[in-house]
Amino acid sequence: MNSKKLKTAALLLTVVCLTAVFSCKKDDVPSLFRVRIDSISARDTARAGDTITVHLDGYIGPNKCYVFDNAGFYPKSKNDIVVEAFGEIIDNGLPCKEEESLLDDDIRVVLPATAGTYTFKAIYDADTTAIRKIVVEESDITAMQKIIVE
Repeated sequence: MNSKKLKTAALLLTVVCLTAVFSCKKDDVPSLFRVRIDSISARDTARAGDTITVHLDGYIGPNKCYVFDNAGFYPKSKNDIVVEAFGEIIDNGLPCKEEESLLDDDIRVVLPATAGTYTFKAIYDADTTAIRKIVVEESDITAMQKIIVE
């Protein structure tokens, strides 16, 4: 009788372990990837230090399981700013809607504190895919500081 309980417990434990191993798919963990940005839209001019809205258009993926996650901006040189967008593949066990997932999102960006012409460049697979120049003018505070110093 004890050996029967032991065999039953071993069989149950094996079934639980196999279920746990095969139910955990690698796809359960969201995978981030770089999104291709096809265009960048923004105001032509703004003041130094302002927060502006930058609109990004592009291609995320072949179906609706591919979604936009976030975008990042970082300086490449004195007046060049690289724009990157990232997507995520959602696997919730449901079928994906079979239509392309497109990037069509607004991002808030704080402009540099120094006046000048800044070039926002989207880079995808080492190629520049979109460019937008924004003239950043002196802020009222910077202009006031110059008057006080003079």
